[in-house]
Amino acid sequence: MINIEKLYNFSNNQKIIVCVSGGPDSMALLSMLLNIRDKYNLSLIVAFVNHKVRIQSDEEEKYVSNFCKENNLIFESVDINDNVSSNFEAFARNFRFNYFKSLSLKYDCKYIMLAHHGDDLIETILMRIVRGSNLSGYGGFRKILYIDGIYFIRPLISLTKKDLLYYNEKNNIKYFVDKSNYSYNHTRNRFRYEILPFLKEEDSFVNLKFLKFSNLLYSYYDYVDGIVKSKLDELYIDKKLIIFKFKLLDDFIKKLVINEILYDYYKDDVYLLSDKHIDLIIDLINSDRLNMFIDLPNGVIACKSYGKFYLYKKSNYKKYSFMIDMDFNEILLPNGHKIIRINDIKKNGNDIIRLNYSDLKFPLVVRCRNNGDRIKLFNKSGVSYSKLVNKIFIDKKIPLEYRDLYPIVCDSDNVVVWIPNLKKSSLNVENKDKCDIILKYI
Repeated sequence: MINIEKLYNFSNNQKIIVCVSGGPDSMALLSMLLNIRDKYNLSLIVAFVNHKVRIQSDEEEKYVSNFCKENNLIFESVDINDNVSSNFEAFARNFRFNYFKSLSLKYDCKYIMLAHHGDDLIETILMRIVRGSNLSGYGGFRKILYIDGIYFIRPLISLTKKDLLYYNEKNNIKYFVDKSNYSYNHTRNRFRYEILPFLKEEDSFVNLKFLKFSNLLYSYYDYVDGIVKSKLDELYIDKKLIIFKFKLLDDFIKKLVINEILYDYYKDDVYLLSDKHIDLIIDLINSDRLNMFIDLPNGVIACKSYGKFYLYKKSNYKKYSFMIDMDFNEILLPNGHKIIRINDIKKNGNDIIRLNYSDLKFPLVVRCRNNGDRIKLFNKSGVSYSKLVNKIFIDKKIPLEYRDLYPIVCDSDNVVVWIPNLKKSSLNVENKDKCDIILKYI
């Protein structure tokens, strides 16, 4: 007979959320916990997620709900009603995780138990090896995982499916069987029914060998992860990676650093990424070009700009255009700054421009950049010349993600008059001379 007390170190008055589907594994786990509830004065909250993909799921929910009533257990359930056309498994996994976190807050409970067992671990490890993963992924899953103040516990990880079915039979535990678990359309089932029996024929305790392998990989991962975290503290400042320091790292650590940055940015959507994306980012960083970017999934931009690497969300900006007429006082710009009209001021920085009506065709226009924009300037000798606005952005090291929204002031003939904070055109009036209008960028 299985003794769950030998599988996990329970404490008195412990509050535990138990994830129950109505299947043989989770019903066995719930039964084991009920057997020791009084001994440890456990508070058990049963959590059921109805995926709404099978007709039987409503019947299973009703059974688990009634079971909880009969055994004086708190029952919580939620339906997944979202119509997800692709990667439903990943969506459901994230949905369940967030739901369990919400229950943890509701009941002030930091322990969540799941019924994954040793066969699940073998299948997960094999699938990750075939699909490709990272050091942590190849470990499958941990017996105890601590995330965001919550302990996710798998006390049955050293047992097999056969052990749990035997337990249910001996204790007359009713459970439901998901018929989709026998369909070869699901990758996991092909591993379960084709590969797992072969491994068990070779060694009936192969689950313990895989558990040892998993624990060993996680030991290595925890050690390497400590190195990666220390490097991130040193190299990743204000969400920007210092490239020249990054290039000094070992190639293996480089990939893990990039992976950590991606994981931190994407969070629940990290499944959208692959090793290919990490390789593309490494190539981007190693490029001789000072400024460049690549597109990543979900409208994210990986950007290399002036010695730093960072991620940002692609802005769905719309080209804007605002008029500055004779009665103008203030304009709020899409980048959060303002252009205001002021009275005479002695300062002469690039945040201020003085203009005469006679030199321009009014009204003035504030807009975002256009390809080929040029501005006329004076050199140190007082000779006029023109320069591409984009070249000024480069010279002034304006990050790529800011350039599309950066304001350009021109007149009605599309003559660029001013790039606020960067350059004033040759039409600027010196502050010793009289002018008709003074603009300030704040």
